[in-house]
Amino acid sequence: MRTQGRLRQIAMGLVSTVLVACNGSGGDNGIVPPPGPNLGLQSTPPEVLVLKGQQTCDAFKSYVSDSIADLILNVGVVSCPSCAVRIGGGTELVAAAATDAQSFDAFTGTNSQEAGVDEVDDVDVNADGYFFLIDGRHLVVADGLPPDSLSEVASLELKQSGYVEGLLLDADNDRLVVVASDFSFFDPLPLSILPPSRPATELLFIDVADPANPVVDRRLSIEGFKLAVRRIGDRIHAVAHTTPAIPVTIYDNARLLELRQNLANAVTSNDEGAQTLLEREIRDLIDALVAATDADDYLPDITLHAGGQDTPVGSPVCADVAVPDVTMPLALTSVTSIDSDGTNVASLKVANNSWNVYASEQNIYLTQTSGGWWFADRQRQQTAIHKIAVGSGAPRSIATGLVNGWAGSPFQFSEHAGFLRVVTSRSEFDPAANVFLRDNNLYVLADDGAGSLDVVGSELGFGATETIFSTRLVGERGFVVTFRQIDPLFTFDLSDPRNPTLMGELEIPGVSTYIHPLGDTHLLTIGYDGDETRLNGHFALNIFDVQRLDDPRLVHNYVPTFDAPGFAWTPAVWDHLAFNYFAEAGTLTVPVQYYAGSWDEHFSGFIAFSVDTVTGFAELGRLDHSNLARQAHCVGPNALAPSLCDSGIYLEAANPRRAVSALFGGEPFIYTLSNLGMKVSRADENFADPVAVLPLPYRNEYPWLVQ
Repeated sequence: MRTQGRLRQIAMGLVSTVLVACNGSGGDNGIVPPPGPNLGLQSTPPEVLVLKGQQTCDAFKSYVSDSIADLILNVGVVSCPSCAVRIGGGTELVAAAATDAQSFDAFTGTNSQEAGVDEVDDVDVNADGYFFLIDGRHLVVADGLPPDSLSEVASLELKQSGYVEGLLLDADNDRLVVVASDFSFFDPLPLSILPPSRPATELLFIDVADPANPVVDRRLSIEGFKLAVRRIGDRIHAVAHTTPAIPVTIYDNARLLELRQNLANAVTSNDEGAQTLLEREIRDLIDALVAATDADDYLPDITLHAGGQDTPVGSPVCADVAVPDVTMPLALTSVTSIDSDGTNVASLKVANNSWNVYASEQNIYLTQTSGGWWFADRQRQQTAIHKIAVGSGAPRSIATGLVNGWAGSPFQFSEHAGFLRVVTSRSEFDPAANVFLRDNNLYVLADDGAGSLDVVGSELGFGATETIFSTRLVGERGFVVTFRQIDPLFTFDLSDPRNPTLMGELEIPGVSTYIHPLGDTHLLTIGYDGDETRLNGHFALNIFDVQRLDDPRLVHNYVPTFDAPGFAWTPAVWDHLAFNYFAEAGTLTVPVQYYAGSWDEHFSGFIAFSVDTVTGFAELGRLDHSNLARQAHCVGPNALAPSLCDSGIYLEAANPRRAVSALFGGEPFIYTLSNLGMKVSRADENFADPVAVLPLPYRNEYPWLVQ
């Protein structure tokens, strides 16, 4: 579909140079003011968003041409090939397979959103007590059993450049997959402005059958920035975003620059007839320029490195791409599936600007807001949802849906019993009614089996003037926290998917940013403390009784205090992977940084709590990792300058990250990981006194401390 809108902003910066800018999520950060008071908001027809596969190269290049033309004509920029995409927020209990003295009775896995869908994390552990953790660009394997004998058994340099994102452990098959981001070399593109190395998502496949001797036997490079990587069983699913290069024949074409200059002049003089003719001439020229290029040059490469050989994975052919009818800034999202041993690779490429990814055990949903596809001034805020079936074979695009409002977090999506539930927010000006609309909606969608995700139920307009801060949709119940001055908790009955019902609302000071189910009757939340007028910056824990959805009640609230004036912060308020709840022992552990006025009052470590729905919260203790920072930076020949050590600045380098809780011999233990080491403590009043400490030597710390 060719877009023919008027180009009021064409004159900006288009006179003599071509501007380069990131398209990112395509404008999600603001609303374009409408052109006039008598025109209403427009909705995109769902059918034009449906992904169509098996493209001919001519059809795919026609789509590329339209995307480039729309971008140049409407925005006046060409896409940036090296810009990152901005990404918009219950601990699984694992029973040990073995029962001998050197195995855990139970332990916490990664705190993933969905059971059975593993997420990339900094640390993972198997039933035999072997911890696999990331330390900078190194993999460290530690033997954590017995707890008081915690020790390193192996280390492996993973990369010499780039950034290691984390890992996924397939314990059943003794396979570890490390996820990294870097710039890699792919096939040259002689017609493009793209540099020789391009953004890549890398998967490293490691045999850990012998934990003391981990072996990297395969590597996979996927062109594009990582959006998400998930493990479902023994299958890894990686989602990456790439912005294809604009060929030099277009980017630096003298005639195109001249036409754009003429169009800018026509806009300035308000000559609509000339504008229409020049727009058509620009499109025709871009059509001809794109037709002369190779379609494969726009497609992301995938390369497998194994046995000393680099092998392209599948020819990047046009038929591998699924495209909609509506054009958008040129970008491709690839969904690549591969076994955890690095074999059986298959990939699907989708032409869109998806930036939010939700995964269930059967499907991956690529979600894209209307900010990433429209070139209309009065486009209503909408979210397109592409359902991608994943399993043992190639990913398949099977259905597309559309809802009003924007959804910015995977937690605003949940699949249950064949239905997809979605919570969205809208914040837009309706020029026809001359009102600013701000509220939230819950939708239920069903796959009709013919390519469409249809809205079959909804609850609209709740939390007017409020912004969504957290969502949790679990089974037949849903919970949403919004915030403006106070924290309303909304409860939903989702037992009838065609009739979702708002049941209750509870208003309390502060706001919850992450919701964790405590069985079927209670919620454990973390967020920010506050009063009726403002947030005060301190983090707070809450327990809500939701046995009756029509009468939710706050039963316990806890705000950790410190003796010295200062500010407490935990990454668990925004990173659910840093939230470690262990139901077997009734404990919660979170990393905490406390910035005090005096450095000797500073804290950089973990706080452990007992959690009980009847008695509430009680601190077990506070385990500081700051001494590891002093040991690493203020002792020995490579110590920092005395002034830095005396000032205490080094303390920030501890950077507490993750906790893992486990039962061993019937006794609960908590393993805590910071940038500089791992400590293990009993999960009781002795938590502050570790039974074992493992320093990490690979300088995984803040760059300003590197010598």
